[in-house]
Amino acid sequence: MKSWLRSTIVLALVIGSVMTTGTAFAGKSSVGVTGHIELASPALLSADGGGMTYGDQVAFASSVTGRLSSKARVYVQVVCSQGGKVVYQWSADQGFVFPLVQQDGLAALGLMFDASQPAECTGSLIYREDGGQTIIKTLDQVGFATVAA
Repeated sequence: MKSWLRSTIVLALVIGSVMTTGTAFAGKSSVGVTGHIELASPALLSADGGGMTYGDQVAFASSVTGRLSSKARVYVQVVCSQGGKVVYQWSADQGFVFPLVQQDGLAALGLMFDASQPAECTGSLIYREDGGQTIIKTLDQVGFATVAA
């Protein structure tokens, strides 16, 4: 095969691979899986006009539709920030109850969850498929906040 033809084929394969990878990470893959997440106890947010505080627990109700491959899993990730810094990050299976407390790993980095300050948090329903190409897709998100204790 001529060198220029081989180069053209290789270039086409590389471009196709890059486009597929970009599509997968943009959430437009052909996995056909969708999902929804919401706070399992929204009443916690409005009790006494306040909201969740440091030390409380948060749970989510989630649902997933579509066909999961044998290499796929769906999980929930919670991230909270204060002053633009991540002070809480935890990922676990659906149904897990997340304790809103200081995490040793983040504390070791000097990222302290300050109970005297409010925090902005997001619960995300994440689809992950491992294989020849890893696909990570956010299916849905719900925001919530903690109030100063």
